[in-house]
Amino acid sequence: MFRALMFTMIFSPLAVFAGEVDHHSTQQIPLEESASWVNEFIRDQIEKSVGLSNYDLSRTDRAYAPHEILRIFHRHFENLIAGKYQGAIGSIESCLMDLKCSEGVDVIRLPGKRSIYHNLPSFKYSESELSPIIKVCGVRLGADKITHFLNDGIKHYKAYLKNQRSEDYVINLSEFLEASPLGLKFTGVFSRADIEANWQGFNYFLTGMKEELSVYTTTVEGSRRLHFHREQFDICNYITKEMSEFGHSSVNSYMSCQDQKP
Repeated sequence: MFRALMFTMIFSPLAVFAGEVDHHSTQQIPLEESASWVNEFIRDQIEKSVGLSNYDLSRTDRAYAPHEILRIFHRHFENLIAGKYQGAIGSIESCLMDLKCSEGVDVIRLPGKRSIYHNLPSFKYSESELSPIIKVCGVRLGADKITHFLNDGIKHYKAYLKNQRSEDYVINLSEFLEASPLGLKFTGVFSRADIEANWQGFNYFLTGMKEELSVYTTTVEGSRRLHFHREQFDICNYITKEMSEFGHSSVNSYMSCQDQKP
């Protein structure tokens, strides 16, 4: 137990405890498309982060380099998407768990005790609600995949920059964390869909976000500001069928995966 706790403390900055999802028990329930709602939610978070970043920039005479401005933006964005439990359940996932916040969105909410996982000794959600299920860009997925896409994606991106590693390092790190007390050992579920969402999120922060954000110089003050090209963000550029748990998730013993290392 102590080793698991220490592991969590060391690696938690690189991953979040997104909730589990059960597609197997709900696959016959129809769902309406929610990509537009997801797009607007994320665009709003980016736009708010840009506003906070520009406010910070307006309060100093220092001429920040573009990469420094992006670093300021990333800090604000991480805070906004953190949601509950310091990023354990991202802001959009938290919203979809709330009837009022997600009013008008077609969502499936399944109690853990009704899921296929509830009899697993290692599964901790038997009395709680699983991650809500929505349909995004034609793919039925748990809202936890958006948490993985955003919250884990940016953490993997920052680890990639900090360690100056290859993209293979990011994949190995993601698999290692999924098999760790942050994933498999905590829930009994090793999710390939989570890893796919992490990967798509990493690629978004590596390339996609940079195309949506631009640094410009104000005409009056001559200082730099950040601009978000709102309509350029489209979640459908990153959603894949592999992000659906159905057919892409397995329940394994921890021992079978404990040798994985980043």
